[in-house]
Amino acid sequence: MTNTKAGVCFQTCAMVAWLAAVTPAAEPVSVAEGKTHWAFRQLARPAVPVTDSDARVRTPVDRFVVSGLEGKRLSLSRDADRVTLMRRAYLDLVGFPPRPDEVEAFVGDELPGAYERLVDRLLTSPHFGERWGRHWLDAVGYTDTVGFDIDANLIVMPKGKWRYRDYVIRSLNADKPYDRFVREQLAGDEMVDWRNARRFDDRIRDHLIATGMLRTAADFTHEPESFIASNMYSVLFDTMEIVNTSLLGLTMHCARCHDHKFDPLPQRDYYRMMACFTPALNPKRWKAVYPWKPEIVDRAIDNVSAVQLKEFQQHNRRLDELTARGKQELAAIRDSLVERLVQEKLATVKPGKSVVREPVSDGLSLWLRADRGVYVDGDATTPARPGQAVTLWKDQLAGGNTAANDARQAAQTARPILVDDFGRSRSPALRFRFGSGSHLRVKDHLSLRSSGAGLTVFVMYRLNEIRKSDAQLVTKYAEDGRSHGNWGVDLFQQSGKPPNRPRIYFGNPVKPNAYGGGAVAKHSVSDQRPHQLTMVYDAGKVAIRVDGKSREVEAAGDPPPSPAFDVKETIDLLVGARVVAETGGNHGAGSFFPGDIAEILVYRHALPGERISRVEQYLAGKYGPTIDIPESEIAAALQADPQAIRLRSRLSSLAASRKEWGKIQPLVDVGPPPATHLLEGGDYLSPADVVAPGFIKVLSDGTNPDRIANENGDRSESSGRRLALANWITQPDTSSSALLARVMVNRVWQ
Repeated sequence: MTNTKAGVCFQTCAMVAWLAAVTPAAEPVSVAEGKTHWAFRQLARPAVPVTDSDARVRTPVDRFVVSGLEGKRLSLSRDADRVTLMRRAYLDLVGFPPRPDEVEAFVGDELPGAYERLVDRLLTSPHFGERWGRHWLDAVGYTDTVGFDIDANLIVMPKGKWRYRDYVIRSLNADKPYDRFVREQLAGDEMVDWRNARRFDDRIRDHLIATGMLRTAADFTHEPESFIASNMYSVLFDTMEIVNTSLLGLTMHCARCHDHKFDPLPQRDYYRMMACFTPALNPKRWKAVYPWKPEIVDRAIDNVSAVQLKEFQQHNRRLDELTARGKQELAAIRDSLVERLVQEKLATVKPGKSVVREPVSDGLSLWLRADRGVYVDGDATTPARPGQAVTLWKDQLAGGNTAANDARQAAQTARPILVDDFGRSRSPALRFRFGSGSHLRVKDHLSLRSSGAGLTVFVMYRLNEIRKSDAQLVTKYAEDGRSHGNWGVDLFQQSGKPPNRPRIYFGNPVKPNAYGGGAVAKHSVSDQRPHQLTMVYDAGKVAIRVDGKSREVEAAGDPPPSPAFDVKETIDLLVGARVVAETGGNHGAGSFFPGDIAEILVYRHALPGERISRVEQYLAGKYGPTIDIPESEIAAALQADPQAIRLRSRLSSLAASRKEWGKIQPLVDVGPPPATHLLEGGDYLSPADVVAPGFIKVLSDGTNPDRIANENGDRSESSGRRLALANWITQPDTSSSALLARVMVNRVWQ
């Protein structure tokens, strides 16, 4: 991965080298010389100048401005009118203009101190922190992401990173002293004993969140490919740059490769300060910015203590047990209500005038029925009995189809089981088990390929397990990189849509990774009762019927292919799965069906309406009527049932009682301090001398030395180096705190 900042650094150094070549040689500024520069001196209160006129002077600051203007024979502009003054205050302090009624009230306020009251009100507005927090967040380079946001589909947002943004806003609205604000951000974790605290209060949380300032550098260690040393050192170098530019206004990063050419900043100072951060940003003990899989330990920590976390988890486990029992009771009530609704509907079903004994035979290319042709062996010598594994399910050779498109399974572990409890007629069916990957395979044959202009598929099935994955019923389709073959029929899962929607889909010979088809738009078949599906494709149009009723259809993926679908791919037909590879695990199949299939009929053309009705009558007469109870009717029954109402209320109370916690993205030490080397040319592959942690010499003196006096030593919890750095920067009446103040005043002034 190209390091953009490294490229910028290279270009900057090249420019410096060019300037050095075309300008007279000069010795780098020494630390002793640097101490005489005004920017590196301690603050001193200047004498207030005398002005020729005091007419416009209201504060001591005005005297400095007026004196400067008088020296150039200029004067202040006339006072702004009240509306302009109010707009300026609003835009400066909260970032938006006042409402007309607020303008009217201010203009009409003739009591003394109106402007001061206006400013006080704006300073207490929550929008003040939002407005001025933006300036600080810009200075430290904050984003909600890890910095890898060049692709909208690949944006990585660490959990809880936003808490630092809110901390900044909260601190400004609370009028937190600036030195405390800086200390918390550099070393908040070292200012509180958060590791041994039994409870995290707001103070502990705030101190941990504050160190999010040191997590604003772009960090690409969010995936295994980029979890490499160059990216780790890049975070460390960028953090050094962020700290020095935002707090001290120094181009300290120029001293990473060599002594600074124009400022009194030796290269050794750079690495001495960097040693304050290496206990937390240690490439040899690096923690990822984002856990790309569950076992990855990233930099995030829980926003509750270890003791609280254990208590919360135990509390929630008890609630989970109670919730599971409650859901089981509610499911039993639901099943009872559904059975009642089914019986009520069955009572209204009128017996047919005639029984259809056989389905339509014209165009029938595959007919599998569990009451015939089911064998335990591949030679069709031993019929299967209930409870036995099925090796062969014979095609019934209907409609003159002599190809015998038999369904087989050679692998013992992947064979379905024959059962005899399907539907109200308790008919035979084949039970396919998701866990064992059971399925049957019909070898590809011309008789299984329609013209592509039409197709009709009937399936009698029952789910035995409700899963959150596509459940394949019968498919002639592959996911192995080809153009996917012909077609497939399944129960479709799609985010944001009802689960287990019946679907028919087709491969795309032009776009191998795409598919098109149709699915039932709003109807879910997520129960464990027998159902009958009818799928019809007719020259680009799809119709789906569930239990003898037409359903509204919407596109699934791309629209269905038109005027015909692809029939060229020589892909086997699978029952209870679809092809994912010609070789490999699960015998080349996947996306298994967790339920029973009693009968399948596949026609090579689109059947007209009356013939569809005939086949559906045949299936209904054989297995008994299939009753589909809409979810809306089930919901209405549950809402009217007193026991269900009480259970739902109890489940809601349990859900509301759950303990919740989140994540913090702090910077904390990850182990004992490592040896920090001066890097020749700023290259981590060229380590030189080991340097001790310390600070910038030009900003240090006897009362504020450039080295750490009392480091915590080699304790694994925290080195204390960043706290020492924070104290050094904010120590009153020193050159370092003077520069800290000057930089912030300049930011505000600008």
